[in-house]
Amino acid sequence: MGAVLLSGLAATAPQPQAVLLGGQGRKMYKFRQIEFFAKNGAVYMFDNRNGHSEKIDPEEIERRAESQGEASKRMTDPQVRSELEKLANDLRECAARARDQGSLWDERVQAHVEMHTPSTRVFHGADLPK
Repeated sequence: MGAVLLSGLAATAPQPQAVLLGGQGRKMYKFRQIEFFAKNGAVYMFDNRNGHSEKIDPEEIERRAESQGEASKRMTDPQVRSELEKLANDLRECAARARDQGSLWDERVQAHVEMHTPSTRVFHGADLPK
């Protein structure tokens, strides 16, 4: 994650796509050109450089936060150190928000969703009931 988050990013204004992904009332976190937020038990990350977005398990975000926290301890530049410490804290807070919403990766949640998802059948041509 360190290489992804630190590779030549420059601060810019937030892109409308990330705001639309986050929706109203969600806390958006930002590190340079990467924005992330908790939604439906997952953490969504949006990279404004290339428009890439992904949904990530809160446990993975915790691991990334730990990695960034360790990286911040090795930095000698105080500004970079404080940026990485803030990133690590924001990642932890966002993961906690996602966990509070319930994890999509929990087997009970997946069973519930599967049970309540309507199955649809599509009939084509001669397969239509008469």
